[in-house]
This record gives sequence, structure tokens and C-alpha cells, in this order.
Amino acid sequence: NSFSSQDIELVEAISKLVSSSIRRLNLERETEENLYRSILDSTIDGVSVIENEVFIFANKGLADILGFESTEKIVGKRVTSILTRTDNQTFAYSNSFSRQSYNGQRVDGSKFYLDAQSSPIIYRGRDCRLEFYRDVTRQRQMEEDLAAKEVNIRRLLERYRVISDNLHIHASKLATVRDLPTIVEITKNTVRR
Repeated sequence: NSFSSQDIELVEAISKLVSSSIRRLNLERETEENLYRSILDSTIDGVSVIENEVFIFANKGLADILGFESTEKIVGKRVTSILTRTDNQTFAYSNSFSRQSYNGQRVDGSKFYLDAQSSPIIYRGRDCRLEFYRDVTRQRQMEEDLAAKEVNIRRLLERYRVISDNLHIHASKLATVRDLPTIVEITKNTVRR
């Protein structure tokens, strides 16, 4: 062998330094990942990472929105098994920022609506999509309620217009009449309309 004991000691020392540096870097990376995960889990909005239409990360906010007890019930599932695009388009991801709306059904059977924003990211060395979800169920339900109330108001206004027109016609007919039997007859005809 052409290695002296000093060479071997030097290689062992370098090996210990490299090993120590790798452990320190892994610990720093793990600490940062835990910090970021803690931040993501503290938000009420949902966050996920998607690769090939499969959830590979989901935060607690998304689990709460969808009605799951834990994120483990989401990770590994296909996006389309949980979420439906409200515009019924397929999941065609581009290489840029995008917005979409989803709807679906929670575990308890209740409906939900989500607005989402997504963008491409590299996650653990892989091309993925980062998506942020905002639960807009309450707003959508309020919009639907308002739309239904608007329809009812329009119906009432139309009925009011018809009644008002009939009353104007009735009043104009009564303006020229002086005897009671004719007034009664005109009034009966108006009420029948």
C-alpha cells in the first residue's frame, strides 16, 4: 500500500469533518422544513404540493377545509378524487401561475367551494405545483341566496306592476262613472283579472 499512517489519519480526519458537516446540514434542513411546515399548518387556508395530479403534501388547513382528520388522508390521492373543477375542464397544468375554482363534498357530505392559486415549483428535486386554497363556501352560498332573492324580488315587482296597471285602468274607468251598480261591476271585473 502506498498510504502512510499520516495519509490514513488525514483521510479519517477529513471524513469526520465531511460527515459532521453533512449531519449539521441535514439538521439545518430538517429544522427549516419543520419551521416551514409549522407556518403552513398554522394558516386556515389550504396548501398542497401536487405532482402528476397526485397530492404529495397537504397542510392541516386543507385537511380541515375538506373535512379530513389528518393530512395523511389526502397525501397520495389523486386531485380529481377529492376536487372537481367548477368549469369542468381537465387538469391541464401550464408552466405559469394560474387560478381555478373547485367544488366538492366533504367527508360529512356537506358541499364546499374553493378558489385556488397555483404555480410551478421544484419540490425535493421534482417538478410540481404549489396550490393555495381559500374556502369560499360561505361567500358562494350567500351569492346563491342573493340570486334567489333577486329572482323573487323581480317576480314581486312584476306582480306589483300588473296590480298597479290594473288599478290605474280601474281608476280611469271609475273617474267617468257616477252610478253605484256600474262602479260595482267595473270593480268586480278588475278584481277578476
